[in-house]
Amino acid sequence: MGKTLILFLLILAGTSVQAQEAGSDSLSTRRNFLNTRIYRNEILLHPSIVLRKYKNSPEATRKFNTGRIMLPAGILTTVAGIYIGFDAIKGTPRQAEINGVVYPYKVRNIQQLIIGILGTAAGISLIEYSNDLKVNSVKVYNSTSKKVALNIKFGISPSSNLGLYTNF
Repeated sequence: MGKTLILFLLILAGTSVQAQEAGSDSLSTRRNFLNTRIYRNEILLHPSIVLRKYKNSPEATRKFNTGRIMLPAGILTTVAGIYIGFDAIKGTPRQAEINGVVYPYKVRNIQQLIIGILGTAAGISLIEYSNDLKVNSVKVYNSTSKKVALNIKFGISPSSNLGLYTNF
């Protein structure tokens, strides 16, 4: 049981990278099991800096803050579920006396085990939803921070012709 749990946690701890479009003010994310980190030009940003960048985007701020609140709740729920499930599997030692012979045995509570499994699953779901909210906050910020700059010039173009020259 212990080896299976460790293997399960190692599989979940594998990281995946989700990069956003590169740009001067674009943000990107790197996501792992417990947290999503936000980068700008491959430099890790502190959450306070991220919130300052999000000041003009209330939806991105709301998603980021909600994700930050849900992460510790998810971790606590996961740990509590694992503990409750482990306690149920460990069981309560009892003894029965049959014909003068004492037989030790354990009583295991199936309802407690189910609650532990559900608590662990709920905690992992909260952690993943927290990570999704942070990734979505970056997507919202990147989509609202893009500004189309239209530069129109009249004169000689780079190909040495006379006329309008635009770049955007």
